[in-house]
Amino acid sequence: MIADGYTEDFVEIYREFMAELPLVVEDISQAIVTGDATQISRKAHQLKGAAANFGFLEVSSLAAKLEMDAKSGNITDAASQLSALQTALESSIAIVAAEKGMK
Repeated sequence: MIADGYTEDFVEIYREFMAELPLVVEDISQAIVTGDATQISRKAHQLKGAAANFGFLEVSSLAAKLEMDAKSGNITDAASQLSALQTALESSIAIVAAEKGMK
């Protein structure tokens, strides 16, 4: 998770991530509905990198799998993958809120 001794800039970047997160998840969800594998891959890639930056390794791993599947055109399980991703995100965010007092 987020390293101890984080700076104000880091906290601000985390808050920006949190503000953008629902939009990224919604974009992935809409791309799944429309069958847009390119958009799923692009947004999953974005989420993978951002999650890794904050130490959300499970989220990053799940996003990487979704990205790779979408790149290969396999989006059959994308909805269930997104659901697992959202669960992991909620868990990671709850840990940061509890341990670091950040929302």
